[in-house]
Amino acid sequence: MHCPYCGQKHPDGTKYCPETGKSMPKPKNSRVQHQKSTRQPAKVTINLSSPLTLIILGLVAVLVVLMVIFAFKRDQQPAQPVVSQDIEATLEVIVNLTANAQASLSQEVTSTATATDLPPTPTFTLVPPTTFIMPTRTPMTGAYSACPNAYPSVLHAGDVAMVSLDPPKENILRDKPGTDSLITGTLEPGEQVNIVSGPACMGPYVWWSVVSRSSGRAGWTAEGDWNDYWLVKQD
Repeated sequence: MHCPYCGQKHPDGTKYCPETGKSMPKPKNSRVQHQKSTRQPAKVTINLSSPLTLIILGLVAVLVVLMVIFAFKRDQQPAQPVVSQDIEATLEVIVNLTANAQASLSQEVTSTATATDLPPTPTFTLVPPTTFIMPTRTPMTGAYSACPNAYPSVLHAGDVAMVSLDPPKENILRDKPGTDSLITGTLEPGEQVNIVSGPACMGPYVWWSVVSRSSGRAGWTAEGDWNDYWLVKQD
């Protein structure tokens, strides 16, 4: 250990100088010094595979080439406007390429429109309207026109009628004339009724107020339609 006070070397670990009696300085940490001496400067790396790096390098290369070409032509022909001629030539090439692209596109669109099959023009055939023929039947004896636009009726108030067996279908009883009225019951095929009042005209039907002679059910029911009589007069 070197003593800065007396200039002599003393054994390691000496705390005081034997000559001057002053406190010896502490030895420096050799590990820290070694680390400081061996520390290497940070390396700067460039990722050449990055797209941004490639673009920047490409632009730099283009600028360098343009500068070289410009300097070379300026040295060869200093009196001629080389740059203006190059710009005009470049613009002319761009205009020609644009015109050719537009012509090709127009030709392609025209050929595509010609080759595309257009849908056929629809044709309409006029069909004459179908004439509706009202079902007809031979009126029963004593039939008369009880309601306009309805089938001929054969019943009168006070008559006795029976629900037809041909076809064997039940008649619907309603609280008043009309197919929109409330249904109150039914009359079975072959069931006899008394005609209380009527006729009432509602829609294409002749309606009668009836009372069943067997069950006592009462209501309004239709006499029939243009195809069949649902109530048959009884003698």
